[in-house]
This record gives sequence, structure tokens and C-alpha cells, in this order.
Amino acid sequence: MMIKDKYVDFKGYFKIECLDKDNNVKDCYEDNNYIMRCARRTVAEMFSNKKNTGLNKLVLGTCGGIETEFIPITEDNGFKRERTHLYSEPIEAGLGDIVKLYQYEIVSVKGLGEFRFINPTPEEPETIEITSETLENTDIFNQIKSYTYIFKIQNPESAKKPDGVKNYAASLNNNCTIYLNEIDNDFSDLENTTVTHVFEIGMSEANGQHKSSEEGYSENVSLFNEAGMYFNNRLFCSKCFSAKVKDASTKVRITWKIVF
Repeated sequence: MMIKDKYVDFKGYFKIECLDKDNNVKDCYEDNNYIMRCARRTVAEMFSNKKNTGLNKLVLGTCGGIETEFIPITEDNGFKRERTHLYSEPIEAGLGDIVKLYQYEIVSVKGLGEFRFINPTPEEPETIEITSETLENTDIFNQIKSYTYIFKIQNPESAKKPDGVKNYAASLNNNCTIYLNEIDNDFSDLENTTVTHVFEIGMSEANGQHKSSEEGYSENVSLFNEAGMYFNNRLFCSKCFSAKVKDASTKVRITWKIVF
């Protein structure tokens, strides 16, 4: 008989905050989030003591919404845990290539642009041949422009521990910092062991989706509605949310917990 351990069910908690220069919270969103299927492979690598299996990047994207930035993709309307990358990260293909696409995924075709797939049967991925005819069929593809900001984690154990912060690891990526609270468990509650990551993205960072020179914009600004944490370059967990404004007057703080 197979014994099922209820304590190994991974789950996530996600919070994104927009702060002004004085660290006042201007906007906030928090919710549970999905652990992706490919996270199983990452955990298996950790158990086998494989090198470089830890957190190596956070990615923010602008294509985690349906039609607009303000309707997030959820499990009810097409979110799939089987994906290996964010919706905001296009799959590269050329004319004549055959690709497998989930609902709302983006294919980037050299010389033609980026196209979001509208799946007539969103429950399963579709195998599509990339042709001029399919790309022009608005029942199958909508042209779109993606933007991602990648926060790379480099030498996390080399930074000095700030006062009052325990279990700390930091990485400077331009004006960004990560705080890692490695384990939160007092052994009295074995049902909830938590690893917490806190990412802080500075005011001058991640403002490149729209330029001040574009029509309708007076400053550089991004509208983020998707985030993902990558371990060993493999998507471990992701979250889509209503768009948050990132400009030169705004810092972003993301708190991401993995609970098991």
C-alpha cells in the first residue's frame, strides 16, 4: 500500500507592493500562487545534491492578462501549470516551423513580430504550423508586444548581512536586492515549513515597456501583470495579477513564499 504524506504538497504565496520614495505602499496585491509541474524536476535535483539547483532569477512580464493588462490569466480561463516559461516570454519560431502552444502563449517570428495564440480548445495544447496564413487569422493569433524584466541572482551568499535580518542572502542586480529567509519552522507546526524570498526593485529599474517618446506617454513606464521564479533556469512558480504600474517614482517589492 502506498502511503501518502500530506506534508509534501507544495504551495505558494505571492505579494507585490508598489512603494514611493519614502517606502509608503501605494498599491498592493497578494494571493496564493501555482507551483509549476516542472518544479518536481528541480526538487529531485536538490535531493540528488546536484550543483546550481537554487534560485537564479526572477522574471516580471507584461503579458499575463487577457485582452488587457487588468484581467489576469487564471486556472479558470486558461492558466496551465505544465508550461515551462511565462506567458510574457515568447517562443521563437520561423515560418514553416511546427510548435506546440498552450492558450495565450506567444510565438515570436523573425521579421514579423510577436503573436499570441488563441486556442479554440484551451484545455489542451495545440500543435500549430507557423505560416503567414495562420498568423493573419485573428481567430488563431493576435499580434502583441511583450516586455520582460529579468532580475538575475548572482553570488547570493557574498553580501553582508544587514542589521536585524536573519537568514540573509543578497544579490545586487543594478538597483535591486533579494532577501532570503531560508527556513521558517519551529518544529511545533510540521504542516507549514516556509521559504520566503523578498525582491526589491529600485526606482530606476524595469521602466522600459513604454518610452516617454511614445504617443500617450509622458515618462518611461511598465505595466507588469506576471511574475515567475526560476530555479536552475526552470520555472518553479508563477503568478498573473492585475497590472501594477512601475515608473521612476515607484519601487517594487515582491514577497514570495514556498510552503510545504
